[in-house]
Amino acid sequence: MATGVGQGRGRLGRPGQSAATLTAGAFALLGEVGVAGLTMRAVAERAGVSEAAVFHHFANKEALLWALAGEVERRESEHLMAAVAEAEGGPEALAAMLKAMVHFYREAPTLFELRYGLRLSFCARPEGAKAGRPSPLAKALFGSLEARFHSDTHRVPGRLKARSLVRLVHALALGLCQQEALDRVEGATVAAEREARLSAALKVLALALGSHS
Repeated sequence: MATGVGQGRGRLGRPGQSAATLTAGAFALLGEVGVAGLTMRAVAERAGVSEAAVFHHFANKEALLWALAGEVERRESEHLMAAVAEAEGGPEALAAMLKAMVHFYREAPTLFELRYGLRLSFCARPEGAKAGRPSPLAKALFGSLEARFHSDTHRVPGRLKARSLVRLVHALALGLCQQEALDRVEGATVAAEREARLSAALKVLALALGSHS
């Protein structure tokens, strides 16, 4: 992830205000006002500093958003890794990752908009060609899941490699999160329907893996 995009230029701010301190304040503010409502002035007011102090660490809003997206990725990875660690084997770990990811962003939809919306917008630019590659945190998660299949290789469908299977299930989890994001925009889908979609996805996953045991 290109968390350093546009970062590091600006005017001097108040001594003692670190980038981490400002990021923490901005993260809390994000949950209140959303991505669109987050401004450099609002971050400065929340931290009790001038806008110059914020611009000292972040050249613009985009640079700040990348820093926040990095924190979202860290929290997401910790949440998913914890879920995977409790699973018994490869298939169970994949199901645990899928459920954990959907529930994580269901509780904090603004974080999904920030992390994946920002990444998609950057990938669309000429300089964003490498942004679609897995980050070190994602590689660690994928590696942990792949390791579960070393003693369970007969349960990987056909000739599909464990790595490809892990990424396909991760993409499925992203798709479910994206659909829930669209549901919130349309304001029509009830909780029962969301759970039915998740249950259906888990059943399909179980059938696909079980049929190749």
